[in-house]
Amino acid sequence: MGSGGFGIGRASRGKSSVSSAHINGKNQSHRKIYNLHVKPLALIGKLKEAEPILLLLVQAQTTLAEVYRDLAQLELQRNNPKQAKEFQNHWLELDSSSAEILCQQAQDAQLLQRNDLALDRYLKLLLLNPLHTSALEESALLQLKNERWTEALALLNRRMELPKFENLYFSLAAFASVEINNAVTAASFAQSCLDNSNINPYIHNDDSNDLLANAISLAVLSRLDQEKGLENQALEHGQQALQLAGGQWPVDRILTKVYLAQQKLFDVSLTLEPAIRHEPNSVILHLQKAELLWHKGEEIWQGFEEFEWRNKLPKSIGNELVNDLPRFSCTQTDEPIALYCDGRMGDTFLFLRYAFWMKNVHNLRTILYVQQPLIKLLRHNLSPCIPVKNLQERHLQTKGSYLPLLSAPAIFGTFKEHPELNSACIKADPTLMAHWRELLEIQPGEKLIGINWHGSALLALSERHVSDIPLRLFSPLTELTGVKFVALQRGTGSHELKNCDFQTKFVACQKNVSNEIRLEHIAAIISLCDWIVADDSGPAHLAGCLGVPSFVLLPERCNWRWASLSNTSPWYPNTRLLRCKPGQGWQLLIEQAKQLIASELKLN
Repeated sequence: MGSGGFGIGRASRGKSSVSSAHINGKNQSHRKIYNLHVKPLALIGKLKEAEPILLLLVQAQTTLAEVYRDLAQLELQRNNPKQAKEFQNHWLELDSSSAEILCQQAQDAQLLQRNDLALDRYLKLLLLNPLHTSALEESALLQLKNERWTEALALLNRRMELPKFENLYFSLAAFASVEINNAVTAASFAQSCLDNSNINPYIHNDDSNDLLANAISLAVLSRLDQEKGLENQALEHGQQALQLAGGQWPVDRILTKVYLAQQKLFDVSLTLEPAIRHEPNSVILHLQKAELLWHKGEEIWQGFEEFEWRNKLPKSIGNELVNDLPRFSCTQTDEPIALYCDGRMGDTFLFLRYAFWMKNVHNLRTILYVQQPLIKLLRHNLSPCIPVKNLQERHLQTKGSYLPLLSAPAIFGTFKEHPELNSACIKADPTLMAHWRELLEIQPGEKLIGINWHGSALLALSERHVSDIPLRLFSPLTELTGVKFVALQRGTGSHELKNCDFQTKFVACQKNVSNEIRLEHIAAIISLCDWIVADDSGPAHLAGCLGVPSFVLLPERCNWRWASLSNTSPWYPNTRLLRCKPGQGWQLLIEQAKQLIASELKLN
C-alpha cells in the first residue's frame, strides 16, 4: 500500500472537544495494535510488511511517536527524503511517556542537529529516570553548548554522584565553573581531573577521553592563571592544552579568552574560528570575534555585524527595547527613529556622527537619546534638526522605531565605506569659549595643553587593561617653552594635582576648571587648547569629537575603540595614538609627545 492517501496533515488534525480519557483509551488501543502487528516484524527486519498497519494508525490520528519513526525509516529506504522528513518531524515532536522512546527521539534529534529538541527530550527522560546516565551526560553537554553554565554544572554534579564516571565530567564541570566566574570551584574540579588521571597530562597517549579531560582542565587552569595575572603560566598551560586536545571542543573556546586578554591576535584567530564552527550560535564567541576584528583594524564593518549578536542576550544583560517599538530597518524612513546610546559616554562621542549622518545623508527623522551630562552640549550642536532628549525618557516615545547607537555602523557602514564619517562632528558653544578664554588668561603667543591622566574608576573595574598614568610622569612636558597647562582630570586621580611638583605650570584658574563638571563647559575649555595629551578616557574622546589635536597615550594592550595596530585613530583624524611597546613605560610615550609638540611649536 502506498503512502499517498495518508498525509501527516490529516493525522495531526483532531477535535479539541475530545476528552483526555478518550485519547488515552485510543492510545492504549493503538499501542496494542502496534505491539501485536508491527513490533514483531520490526524486530526481525521486516518492517515493510507492517507498513499497511502503520498507515492505518496514521489515518486513525495516532499519537504513538514510534509509528512515525518507522514510516520515516521506510521512506528513507525508498530514497524519498521529503516524505521522510515529514514523518521524522512528527516522530521527534510527539511527546511520549516511554523512557526508551524519549531516548531514541533525543538521539535522532542530535543526528539531525536539532539540539534544542534533543535537550528537551533528554530533560523529560530525566524526569522519568533521574539516574539515566546517558541523559545526564548528553544534556549536560547540550547545556554547555547553549552556554547555560549553571544548569550544565548541576547535571554534571548529578552524574558524578553515580558510579563509573570519567575524568571528563570533572573537566567539564571545571569548564562550566570558570564560565560563571567561580574560580575556586573551577580550580578544584580541574585539579581533581589531573590528579585522578591515569596518564601524564603532558604526554600524549591513546586514551582519547582522558587526553581530552586533561586538555580541558589545563585550558581552565590557563584561564585562571590569566585572571591572576600569571600570563606566562597561562600561555604555557594553554599550549599544553592545545597539544593534547587535537582540535576537540571546548579547548579552543576556553583559550580564546586568554589570548584575547593578552591581545595575541594571531592566536585568537587560530582558536576562535574552530570554536565558532563547534558553536555557531554562541553569542560570547561572536562578540569575541567582533573585538578581534576591531583590534586588527580590518573588516571593521564585519566586526560591528558580529557585535549585533549582543541583541540575542537576555534583556537584563543589555538587550533593552524602547517601549516595545520595532527595531529600525533601512526601509523605514517616514517615522521617527529613537536613536539611543547603549554604551558609555565615550561611545556616545565616538558614534555620535551617525546622528548627523542619518539626518543629512538619509534624511531620517532621528530623535537622539543621550546621557544627562551630554544634553546641553549636543542640543547646541544638533537642535532643532535633531531633537536631543534624556536617555531615561526613551521609553516615552510611542511612535516609530528604535536603534541602539552602537548598531548604526552595522546598518550603515563605517568610515571605511563612508569616509565622510571620519571627521569632527561637534563644536563648543562660542559664548562659553569666550567666557573661559577670559578666565584662562592665555597670553599672546602662549600655547595651552590640556592633560588627563586617569580614567573612570567605575569603568576600570570592567576593563581588562589599566591605562592610568601617574601625573608626575607628565613633568617632561613642562620643559616646553611658552606653554601653559590645564588639568582636565575629574574624580579619581584628581588629588594628585595638589602634590604636583609642577603645579605652577597650570593656569591660574585651575581650581575653577577642576570644579567645573558641566560637559558643555569642559568642551569649551578643550576647544581652547592647542593640544590634548591624555590617557584612554572621556576627555580623549571629547577632544577627538571636537577635532582638537590630541595625543592619546595607550598601554601595550588597549581598548578596542582605539584598535591595536595603528598610530592614527580610525575615528578621529586629529588624534595621534602613542602606544607602549613591550616592556616600555609611560615615560617614553610622554617624551615622544613632548618631541612632537616641540616640532609643531617650531613650525609655528
